[in-house]
Amino acid sequence: MIYIREVTSYFTIGNCLTLAGKPKLFFIQACQGKHNQGSHPIEADAVSAVEERKVTITLPTDADLLVGMSTVDGYFSFRLPQKGTWYIQALCENLTKMVPK
Repeated sequence: MIYIREVTSYFTIGNCLTLAGKPKLFFIQACQGKHNQGSHPIEADAVSAVEERKVTITLPTDADLLVGMSTVDGYFSFRLPQKGTWYIQALCENLTKMVPK
């Protein structure tokens, strides 16, 4: 077993300065527990005004790091034996549609 945080820590600015300011994308398809995650119907989000934020000159250690996971901590990930996982199918479909190359 390996913790996701351990994997991503090798790519932070503190451990790899040459990756500062460069996007780092992790797509993780793995179970993270034994529970089945329930579902609920959703409604569209309300529209709100964007708040202004003070600009800072520092860069967080985990900057430019995106971790996409098929499930959350404590739950298992769904998979169709014939087609693979729902998460990877949706990820590939959306990347194909929205990323030109």
